[in-house]
Amino acid sequence: MGNGFIVKGADVAIEAIRSFPSTELVICGPYKADEVFWSTYKSEIKKHHSVKGFITIGSRAYWEIVRYATWQFHFSAAEGCATSLTTLMQSGVIPISNRESGLMVEGQGVDIVDSGNLVQDAVLALHQATSMTTQEIQEARTCLYEKAPRFSQVQFRLQFIDLVKAWEEKLQSR
Repeated sequence: MGNGFIVKGADVAIEAIRSFPSTELVICGPYKADEVFWSTYKSEIKKHHSVKGFITIGSRAYWEIVRYATWQFHFSAAEGCATSLTTLMQSGVIPISNRESGLMVEGQGVDIVDSGNLVQDAVLALHQATSMTTQEIQEARTCLYEKAPRFSQVQFRLQFIDLVKAWEEKLQSR
């Protein structure tokens, strides 16, 4: 998740995971970079056995988690397109995310529908995800492997260049 854990929904994830005692939540990112989050949720994280944290992104432990993880939970306040979301999608980790993450994952994961109650919305999305059959999980992962490369930073750069060129052409034609 990087730093800015509250903006990225880690607080919502911690609240929601209480309804799923057999599901483990691993928080990835440097906790020291977000002192407000750490000071607020430190005791909750330490006492709640389903919440594990913090794992350094890119570390050996991180890649072991990615290797075995089924879902990633990304409940962002606002991002253009969350690279933490798309990077894990390329690894076959199924996203559970909201529109504010910058990516609707229809058919490739679980979209969190905003009803105004963030924690309840997250619980409903987690319930939908944990109710997926093995076949549905495999189909979603296959879809991710096929479609996720289009969400890379390279693809974003190429699409942005095309957009700027089209805009320049339009301005020149006036």
